[in-house]
Amino acid sequence: MIQSINCYFIFNLVTVVNCLRLTIEKRIVSSHASLSKRSAVDLQFRRFNNLYYESVLEFGTPPQSIPLVLDTGSSDLWVTLIGNPLCYNKGSGKPPKGLIDCSGLVFYDMDKSQTFDYLKNVTFKIGYADTTYTSGIWIVDIITLPEGHLKDLQFGMAFATNATFSGVLGIGFPAMESVNGYEFAPGKFYPNFPLALKNAGFTNIAAYSIEYNDESKKGSILFGSIDTSRFIGPLYTFPMINEFPGIADEPSTLSLTLDGIGIDGSCEQWVISNTKLPALLDTGSTLIELPHPITQSIASYLNATWSDDHGLFVLACPSDDFLTTTDLAFTFGELHMKIPLRSFILLPDEESNGLCGLGITSSKGRVILGDSFLTHVYTVFDLDNYMISLAPMAKSSLPGKVIEIPANGLIENAVISKSEKWTHFNDITVNEYGFRNYCDGELQDIHSYSSKLNSSSLVYSSNFSSDEEQNSSESVSPSIFNTDSSIKEIYPSLSQKEHLSALLTTISTSEIHKPVTATITDSITTTIRVTKILTVLQCAT
Repeated sequence: MIQSINCYFIFNLVTVVNCLRLTIEKRIVSSHASLSKRSAVDLQFRRFNNLYYESVLEFGTPPQSIPLVLDTGSSDLWVTLIGNPLCYNKGSGKPPKGLIDCSGLVFYDMDKSQTFDYLKNVTFKIGYADTTYTSGIWIVDIITLPEGHLKDLQFGMAFATNATFSGVLGIGFPAMESVNGYEFAPGKFYPNFPLALKNAGFTNIAAYSIEYNDESKKGSILFGSIDTSRFIGPLYTFPMINEFPGIADEPSTLSLTLDGIGIDGSCEQWVISNTKLPALLDTGSTLIELPHPITQSIASYLNATWSDDHGLFVLACPSDDFLTTTDLAFTFGELHMKIPLRSFILLPDEESNGLCGLGITSSKGRVILGDSFLTHVYTVFDLDNYMISLAPMAKSSLPGKVIEIPANGLIENAVISKSEKWTHFNDITVNEYGFRNYCDGELQDIHSYSSKLNSSSLVYSSNFSSDEEQNSSESVSPSIFNTDSSIKEIYPSLSQKEHLSALLTTISTSEIHKPVTATITDSITTTIRVTKILTVLQCAT
């Protein structure tokens, strides 16, 4: 890549004005996947397999390269210490229940870092709705960047975790940091990675843009700037929404208003619902999650049925022609995004009897748009000004340039949306199945599916509030935060190594559970990240 002036690119290094770029590839993850160390933030990806986006950062002195899951749905960076007691490394075969296969994972070695330090008398815990769980301490160390060091960055170090990845790079709001709600929690927010980059002068704003390239199987996250060669048409800028107005004064999740969703064929269109909904854009989620009435409508349209064995809707695999000509359409104010339906179909494996899976899960009222959506969309997240900008992703680089995101967040040539934003949950209205045929003007069902909605408009009462999400069974179990695995005693009089050893020996793993998985993939299990922990619910007092 071309070198310009003053920005840092981790991996394909290029400098631009006051920004930091990490190029990413999406990885295929199986129980026996090998993960090579890389000298840059580089993630590989392949559709329909167990996938997530992962960035490599250099920790400590001398630097240790550790790959991290890129996650806009959480806010904490954490790595795993060597010696995770849940690792099973005794040869081939499936690990016993309660243990994980750690072959191929990369661990942080505190003894090898001359700049390692830790926060005394506090612990680190974080849990996710897929039952991934991490317990350890808060540490401080250096992140090495191509043209400087990000010094004294606070992040978590896991002593014990059931995660099948090496760590997480959470880049959401500090209000989502896991600093409250468990024993010996630090109780105060800290400058996480995006804010630390701004504070250290690497960027002028806590903002970043993300793009993926399906053809090259790579992408990048550009901190402080956007790349106009990576998207089609103007960016549309929307205000972030406050999903928890009774708890927080400002938005605390990277969410915006979804104004409608439907099916769009070559000649036909079906508006499933135009009820305004809060939508979280989450790189840490593999699939998408929609309110149950909408998911059920899409499943009915595809003649899909629920499978308890697989934990999702299954269906006869659609034809390539159908998948090529049919889109799932999303409306955000003035912007209408059409995503190929094939992006939401999971291919069969050996145990699925030739059936495909619907890569859409259900919620009570919230929307989570994960990787299957985000791979088609150029996204800009402005944490300082509470704005999100979207545009269709360019399949290949177009003429353009890298430009800095201004302090006020008003990106050059971006269209500011005038649409009304979501403020509270309403009843969800689902329209009758049927296509408006643009080819001959008739309303007809061209696919001859038998199981359809019968009434002209069905209204579902959500009876759902942000307070209920905190306590619902689909959110994080309270036991994850109030577990007997809390560290019972801190020993401030011990040496650093003795202190850490004492912490490690007191950790119990009795509350660590098996992740939720969907087995209809191309021979590799897909971890479904349904929702993220909502630590803001505990922190905003």
